[in-house]
Amino acid sequence: DHVGTLNAQASCADAVSYCGAKDQKYPDKKSMGYPFDRIIRARTIAEFSTQNMNFQEVKIQFKE
Repeated sequence: DHVGTLNAQASCADAVSYCGAKDQKYPDKKSMGYPFDRIIRARTIAEFSTQNMNFQEVKIQFKE
């Protein structure tokens, strides 16, 4: 999964992407958004969850 060595002189100051450094290779071979770009086939939370996941209810409130 590792793409290559990091250039120690690489700068992120003016990078146009939000992952990696400008004009450098992407940090890994996975697509941008991985794993959230995949179709979820689970029908329940129990089917979907793994040991390293946590679920919590969140209230989102908009105030103008």
